Amino acid sequence: MIYNQNLWRDQISFRDYLRSFPDAKIKYIKLKEELANKYPNDVVSYTNEKKKFVDHILKKVNEL
Repeated sequence: MIYNQNLWRDQISFRDYLRSFPDAKIKYIKLKEELANKYPNDVVSYTNEKKKFVDHILKKVNEL
């Protein structure tokens, strides 16, 4: 990844948010487990569902 590119910044922001808000981290872990069970052979659906959570967190980050 290119330093300071939007994707890089989003990934760092998401990581930092989860570090700062343990409840969000727990929700993310549980979501990933649920999605892995729901979509064991469908990585596209797994990723699309997980992306909704990530986008929600990134929106919160941008509002801070």
